[in-house]
Amino acid sequence: MMMTLPTSLKPVLNVFNRFAAWLLLLTIAWLSWTAARLLWLLLAPPLAPALPLVPLQDNALSAPDYSSLFAIFADPDPIAAVVQPPPNIALKGVLLAIPESLSSALLDVNGEVKNYRIGDTLKDSDYTLVAVAWNEIIIADATDKETVIRMVEAMPLDQSAMMAGGVSNQRLQDGNMLPNASLPDQPNTDSQPAAGAPSNNDPKSAIDEAVTELQENPANYLSRMGVMAGGDNYQVTAAMPANIRNRLGLESGDRVLKVNGQSVGGDPAQDARVLQQVKQTGEAQIEVQRGDQVITIRQQF
Repeated sequence: MMMTLPTSLKPVLNVFNRFAAWLLLLTIAWLSWTAARLLWLLLAPPLAPALPLVPLQDNALSAPDYSSLFAIFADPDPIAAVVQPPPNIALKGVLLAIPESLSSALLDVNGEVKNYRIGDTLKDSDYTLVAVAWNEIIIADATDKETVIRMVEAMPLDQSAMMAGGVSNQRLQDGNMLPNASLPDQPNTDSQPAAGAPSNNDPKSAIDEAVTELQENPANYLSRMGVMAGGDNYQVTAAMPANIRNRLGLESGDRVLKVNGQSVGGDPAQDARVLQQVKQTGEAQIEVQRGDQVITIRQQF
């Protein structure tokens, strides 16, 4: 039984039958062209073009510089602070305390001797005292650049060899002086200034006066110096001259326990010998009780 097509499709089928041969030819031609292209790719593949080698360049250098166009909007360069040279400083003594922030140093700044605590600014300079050690200090300028200043090395404390051939003003029991008691250019005990006589501003002259007064009239001398002997120490009072307190770094109420490792305050004659040793060595290490603390002061003369 044959299937019959609808009447409306017969014109379309007639057109398709009329152009079927042409469609077949076009299909065969397209297939042939595609096969030829594939064969050509297999036999003669395409080659990449040979380009000349160009060295790499820094884009930052090759690109034009437009930074000058925005220079007016840039922040101005900071002006470097003018750093003053360190002043003429000589370390005369130190006072070590606990806490460390209470430590101080006796400094000769441009000829003026003054006691400076940690954090104080040195006279006529931008330098600040930042640290105090046993034999040196550290100062810093406005840019925190640090400078170390060391104490001049003094003579050793053990002067037994020097004292063996040196000068002595100790008297023997019969009242005679020890050998070599005086030199031609050095007055003996009889020519020492009387009690209460003004002494020279030289610290060594002041030590000479203290030695003489402690041997001859200790009570009067201690009273004039504003010091009270306590048997095993010397107590500093408000009557002590301000220049002496500042020079030694002492305060009212301090108790001087030892000088150069030797206890003081019990025997004025023995204390006079300790001061003689201080004069010979040019250095004193003073142990002081201040309240509940014991601090050590190092001084050079």
